[in-house]
Amino acid sequence: MTANINNHSIQPYHLSWGLENINGPDVYAVTICQRAIRQFFAKMRLQEGLASSLYSKMQAWKEREIVRFPRIPLASLSPSIIKKESLLKGIQESKKAAVEKFLSQPALMHVDYQRFLSTFQNALEETLCFIMSLPQAERGYIIVVDEPQKSNSWMVSLALKQLSVLAPIDVVHKNDVANVLKNRNVRHVLLFDDASYSGKQIATTVNVHLFSCFEMSMYKHVKAVHFVIPFLTTRAIAKITNTVASLPSQACFFSSHEIMPLICELPIKGVGIDKNDLLSFQGFLQEKTGIVPEDSQRLALTYFDHKIADNLSIPEDVVKGVVGEIVSPYKAEFDEVLDRYAKEGPASLRVDLLNAEDDLSQQFVVIKKNNNYYVCTKYDCEGLQVVRKQGSIALQSLEIVELESGDVLETKTAKVIFDGQKISLESRRK
Repeated sequence: MTANINNHSIQPYHLSWGLENINGPDVYAVTICQRAIRQFFAKMRLQEGLASSLYSKMQAWKEREIVRFPRIPLASLSPSIIKKESLLKGIQESKKAAVEKFLSQPALMHVDYQRFLSTFQNALEETLCFIMSLPQAERGYIIVVDEPQKSNSWMVSLALKQLSVLAPIDVVHKNDVANVLKNRNVRHVLLFDDASYSGKQIATTVNVHLFSCFEMSMYKHVKAVHFVIPFLTTRAIAKITNTVASLPSQACFFSSHEIMPLICELPIKGVGIDKNDLLSFQGFLQEKTGIVPEDSQRLALTYFDHKIADNLSIPEDVVKGVVGEIVSPYKAEFDEVLDRYAKEGPASLRVDLLNAEDDLSQQFVVIKKNNNYYVCTKYDCEGLQVVRKQGSIALQSLEIVELESGDVLETKTAKVIFDGQKISLESRRK
């Protein structure tokens, strides 16, 4: 996709980028071949990344809550027939069938965790392959994130294996961008977002935190901004595209992604919805939620295992009414989900049932998922270690690690052993 704005554009990745003024066709051809070869080997290396090589560097990113073992959604919620029937109770029969189409798949688009992760990894791979096709001196990049417990910090954690192959110079909060960009080795800025419905959040980062830097001559060494956003609407693409017109000279790229259809676009998406159905659904939204048709035009109906967006992006109350509540695993509130999940599992894994003097369950839970066992740390976790034959793993808040038989979970005051199927209190420390 290339969207021209004045002399500026959001471009697809291409090996000829930046070679417009190269001296002679032979040099041009050789450069393209070099880039193609480097890109080929980069793709192979990205499959073999080793996240642990970044662990020491991550100490500098700790305040951004970049964790080594990110928590993931524990359940995948499809639309519920019972919940949907309850939501539709009282609606006119003549409109019910039309509204029901919007509250069912594929119009109500559910993106499970594996699909989200795969799409994100493919997008990031495309970006990193492009950067690694350039000469060594042109590969330095930073990742800009938002406040802690936001999705883009979580996404950095999900990407550690890939990022280890070409480590970022820094993972920086958007308020600190200006200082970090003074480093003349920085050539690229990467912006992550899990899903962009309106494009407003990314556009604000560009306008408020990047434009003021890039209009100054001291930042001319920064050559490109990369938007790694696995899921976008056409509305978001238009917003971001219009926003990058403000950047003085930096190239801008979208990596590969999936389009989330807007509600108003569904009649042309081949999902069995026509314009009359759309009018019925817009009337239903106005009656149920107060969202007027002019506003519903800008909303989508896509949700994820890891989050349901708010009313600025989707009709939140309606989607939750059909699907249920989803709490993001990178939020502190997810601790309650962990507790609920643990209490529904085998009693032999219940940390809260151990006869320990300190309240271990305030630090972590142990859960069983798909025949595997995991220790999940809570937001206030302090000093938990998983001790195993290969060595110990010091865990921090918001992490999830698969357990092995014989693992010992150590806190400041207690030791808990996992024998492959259950946990037990091994000892208390005095």
